[in-house]
Amino acid sequence: MPYSFITRQLQLRIFTPVLLVLISILPILAQEDVFFITAKEEGVKYLVESKELFESEQWDKLEGILTEAEKNQSSLNNGYTILTFYFGGFDVEKYYTSEMPDDAWLVYLAKVKKWQQKHPESAFAKTAELAFWTAFAWKARGSGFAHQVEEEQWAVFRKRLQNADKVYQALKREYPKANVPCTEFYSAASTLALGAS
Repeated sequence: MPYSFITRQLQLRIFTPVLLVLISILPILAQEDVFFITAKEEGVKYLVESKELFESEQWDKLEGILTEAEKNQSSLNNGYTILTFYFGGFDVEKYYTSEMPDDAWLVYLAKVKKWQQKHPESAFAKTAELAFWTAFAWKARGSGFAHQVEEEQWAVFRKRLQNADKVYQALKREYPKANVPCTEFYSAASTLALGAS
């Protein structure tokens, strides 16, 4: 009898109020999911826009939307900046896999070089090149453990990281106060540092 009395008291005094609180916040939690889903859908819109501009080589428009997004520092409800979504539209790692031949990857680099010719001062175009070389280096190395990587792979990996480092050093010289206008620079720089270690 005392056991069932204690159990009943626990149920009434602890579990029931907790259950009522959970039931009362369910609609709020459901709204939060919609909130984040809406932000993600909005972000995809920016991603698609920049991808189309990159693929059709509309460098002036692409540079314009990136500059505007960087200047406004706007972010979506999920915390990601609009600039991050725009940059994702031409992120090399989203469109090229390690199984694809090097020639396919070099098509991307050729586009970036055209962008740089049209806008030689663009930190965005240089960051895209930095991201390219770091991803391209890791493609050569592969994802295996270090002892599984063959010497030819290491040689290509190092050469591509040297190319990435040249772009990185140029960006550092042009933006000495670390005012590179997008977080993707720091992501690519971190990947470069990981490869160099």
